[in-house]
Amino acid sequence: MTASVLPENEFTRLLDLARYQILDTGTEESFDRITRLAARLLNVPVAMLNLVDQHRVWGKAAHGLPRVTANRPDVFCAWAILDDQPLVVEDAQRDGRFQHSPIVVGEPHIRMYAGAPLTTPAGHRIGTLCILDAEPRQVQAGDVEALQDLAAMAMQELEFRRLTLELDRAAQAQSLQVTELRRTLEQARILEGVSSVMDLDLDPTEAVAAAAPLLAEAVGADATALLLWTEDRMDVQWLGDAPRHQTESLTAHVRALACPYQTARTPAFLDAGQRGNDPALAWLPLGTLQGQTCLLVLVRPTEPGLATWRPSEQALLSAASRTVAYALARQENLTRVQS
Repeated sequence: MTASVLPENEFTRLLDLARYQILDTGTEESFDRITRLAARLLNVPVAMLNLVDQHRVWGKAAHGLPRVTANRPDVFCAWAILDDQPLVVEDAQRDGRFQHSPIVVGEPHIRMYAGAPLTTPAGHRIGTLCILDAEPRQVQAGDVEALQDLAAMAMQELEFRRLTLELDRAAQAQSLQVTELRRTLEQARILEGVSSVMDLDLDPTEAVAAAAPLLAEAVGADATALLLWTEDRMDVQWLGDAPRHQTESLTAHVRALACPYQTARTPAFLDAGQRGNDPALAWLPLGTLQGQTCLLVLVRPTEPGLATWRPSEQALLSAASRTVAYALARQENLTRVQS
């Protein structure tokens, strides 16, 4: 078979084809229906809807034969996209372009081929609707016109499918924006609550203990602890209702990991251990509390969806850490001035 030449606009044609996101998709009744209709109207045993990719011709729908993927140089469709008018080959064995083609000399022994290009609104021919026969036959002008009409219908289906996909993506993006907006508003509410708690006339330790549950609920933590350093000694104070059966092991785990964060000035986030035994931890520096270096630790259970700290959660906890640290520093300064 003589290899076909490439269209002059091959690069932009391939880009246009990619916009339809159709390659390697499953069967769809709307396209199968068109191939059945083409076979019946034109009284042929085989009809196919093929897309011409860079190196292959890929079948989206077929009647009379299975959908196929073939090397682009071996098939008629590679020639059919070179012109706006349908390609008609009444006897492939007498056509020098195709007489040695593997699909002519071998299965399915094609003799007659007629293919109308699928032309996009941008003017690119991305594939064909074609009819085939194992016997040579004349193709009437009326048959060619009918094939062109059916190809136009197939192109309309492709356009409808593309627009539907784009609308779905737009709807998903809008849904994500709404979800993110709700999350942002919820974070603002939580930060406002933390700030309000820190403004109460409470002992600093009590204020932190009152603010911690707000953060724990927001990020799904099931335990919070206050770490206080005095010289070389570290105390771990669990706030609220830490899981009783885990408190000892959690304390040991926190103690083993805490030292690098004693002098930290920014929050740090540890995801759950790969084995699923170690929980996810958030380390939030709070400055000093009554002369002691203070760190708030949030512990999340090793459950699906909680193993990794999301960027939005890190942003919330980082902002909360700054809010609490600022409030504690302000209270300490006021206490120092008043004394």
